[in-house]
Order: sequence, then C-alpha cells, then structure tokens
Amino acid sequence: MNQQQANLLLIVGVLVVALIQPVYRHLNDFDLITLGLDLRGGVSILLKAVPEAGQPLKADDMTGLVEVIRNRVDPQGQREVTITLVGNDRVLVQVPSQRKSAEARPGEEGKSEVDQILQLIGETALLEFIDVGENPLDRGFDIRETETPYPVVVTGRDLQNAFPTRDGYGRPAVAFEFKSEGADAFGRFTQNNVNRYMAIALDKKVISCPVIKTAIWGGKGIVEGGFTVESATLLAKQLKGGALPVPVTTLESRVVGPTLGQESIDTSLVAGIAGIIVILLTMLLMYRLPGLVADIALILYTVITLGFLSLFGVTLTLPGIAGLILSIGMAVDANIIIFERFKEEIAWGKTLAAALDAAFARAWVAILDGNLTTLLAALVLFFYGTGPVKGFAITLSIGIVLSMFSAVFVSRFLLSLLTQRVKKTSLYA
Repeated sequence: MNQQQANLLLIVGVLVVALIQPVYRHLNDFDLITLGLDLRGGVSILLKAVPEAGQPLKADDMTGLVEVIRNRVDPQGQREVTITLVGNDRVLVQVPSQRKSAEARPGEEGKSEVDQILQLIGETALLEFIDVGENPLDRGFDIRETETPYPVVVTGRDLQNAFPTRDGYGRPAVAFEFKSEGADAFGRFTQNNVNRYMAIALDKKVISCPVIKTAIWGGKGIVEGGFTVESATLLAKQLKGGALPVPVTTLESRVVGPTLGQESIDTSLVAGIAGIIVILLTMLLMYRLPGLVADIALILYTVITLGFLSLFGVTLTLPGIAGLILSIGMAVDANIIIFERFKEEIAWGKTLAAALDAAFARAWVAILDGNLTTLLAALVLFFYGTGPVKGFAITLSIGIVLSMFSAVFVSRFLLSLLTQRVKKTSLYA
C-alpha cells in the first residue's frame, strides 16, 4: 500500500466514523446534532429544596444541590444545561431536548423527556451499606421503621465510580468502586462479618440483602436488585453524580420553546449558507483548480466536523455555531497558506509534484503554530468557562483539530490526484 492509498483509507475511515452517530440519531428520531435552548428549546424544571423536619436549610446545601444536579445531568459539561438558584430554596433546571419532540419515547418505558429528567434529578439516590447482623431484611423494607438504628458501614459518598453492568446470570446490575478510605472500611467490615448479612439500601429502602461469603478487598463490587437496563443506567448516573444534599420536590415541569425567535434562527441559517457559498466561489475564482480542491475539502471538513460534534454529544448553541464558523475560517486559511506557497514553488520552476511537496512541508509549520495557539486559548475557555462559553470552546477545539486533518490529508490527497492527471501549470498558479 502506497502513501496515497493509505491517505484515502484514513479519510474514508474518519468519514465513516463521523457519519455513524448522525445515522443512528436519525433512525431513533433524535436531532442529528443536539441543539441548545436558544435554537431548539427543551425541558424546564423548577425544584424546591425540602429539608428533613427540624433541619435548617443552609446556603451550602443549595450550592451542593446545584453541583450534584449538574453532575447528574451534564457530567462532561457539553450539554449546555442551565442551572440557576432562584431565591433561597429553589433551583431552575433547563435542559436542551435531545429529540425532535419531548413526547414519550419508544423503548424507554413510554416516559417523556420531562419524566426522565425528573427521575434523574429528583431522587436523592443515597446508597448505604448497612450491617444487619444475622437477620436479613426483605427487599423494600424501610430501615427508618426500626426501633434500633442499624449501623451504616459506607455510603454512596464514598464511591469513586459507578456504571451499569450485568451480574453472573446476565441480569442488569450496577457496578461500583469505592475511594481508598471507603474501600478500606468496606474490606475490614466484610472480613470481620463473614456469614453475616449486609443490607444495601437506596434512599432508606432495602434493594438487596446478601450474605457475606468472603472478605471483599479492592473496593469493587456490584449491586443486584432486580434492575432493568434503564433503571440500572439511571442509578449509575445518580450514584456517580452524588446524593442530593437535601430532598427536593417539583414545583413546575414543562417543555419550553427556543429562546431565540424562529425568524432569527432562519435568518442566521440563511446568512451562514450564503457566507459558505461566497467562500467557495472566492476560492474557486482565486485559485482555480486548487480552489476547487479547497471547496471539496471544505465540504468534507464541514460534514466530518458536524459528525464528530454529534458523536461527542455536543449541544450546539449560537455561541457554538460562532466557534464552528471560526474553525471553518481557519480551515480556509490553512488552504490559502498552502496554495500561496504552491504558487511560489511553481513560479520558481519546480515540477508540480516537487512544488506540492515543498508547499506542504513549508506551510505546515505556519499552520501548526496558528492552530495550536488558538487551540490553547480554546482549552483555557473550556476548563474555566461555563455554559455558552464552554460550548464555544468545545466546537472551536474540535473544529481546529479537524481543520488540520483536512489540510494535511484531505487537501493534499486531492491535490496529489489532480497534479498527476492535469499537468498544465497555468491552472494552478
């Protein structure tokens, strides 16, 4: 396999990977790319903190509540979720819709998007491992109903990770991993209580009560409790996000439309399409055959970038679109640097093949420097920004990386094919 064939295989491979997720989303009635609250709308939920009787509601409880909800709904920070404190005891949660409709979804027990998010953020999800000695407790038993409290060994606050899995019989379960201190406490307890029972309770209700057969060190295990795939996935997300520091009740839940008017969205779309057409025509008029290559590469770049935004689950908002447009501009800029260098090499009397190699070799340093500088700035915005700022940084970062791929592999592959078949230098310079 020669270099040209290897480049073709790489380009096709990247294109296939980019298209897998959009095709899946289309077949399952999702938007090809999740649009933000400003473009698509979503779910709005108003929660009220309701502390236990006799317990005061502290400011730290509300701060912790916001953090836990964010960890559950948007653990990677790419969904553009808006979580706002309202007054002293309320939290407004707004989540962009991932589907074209917030109606009930097939395959998810008929639950609407509102119901799914309510279930995710509205349950406390406090997991407790409890020493119940030699007397097992029935599934569903409320441990608050006992006269003598059972000692709690470790809780969900000691967890480092949780994810859905399957038990030895292939049934859905939830795997967990403790932090070092929790793992030590869990290991000591199981070592000292072999052949005794340990209840596993979720929000004070027993979901499982296994007998301890041997000491469990390493801090890893699974929770079995008659889960479905959906409920195991939900519990894993809740446990990983953390238990709510204070119980909540829902005051309002509804589906909301886009914050931007439809006319504004349509106008922005038309402007974007018009801008891309102008760029394509300009490149074609200025650079002739290389301009045609740039146009093809730019179209492929746009398709691949949108595919990867879908693959990574990025929610696209107006600032995110701005980041995407900026990255498209940088992709065009990279091609211009290469083509100008290509024209100079041809003017110095080199053959097309030699001029092409020299142009890419000398232009690559300038392209890399410019893109890395912008990428570093985008990474700073990602790590220290929130909401729309982070969305802008994500789309810009993905766009920059793919723009370098487009310039180095796509444009070079297409130009290499072209120069092998069309030898007239006036069409290139």
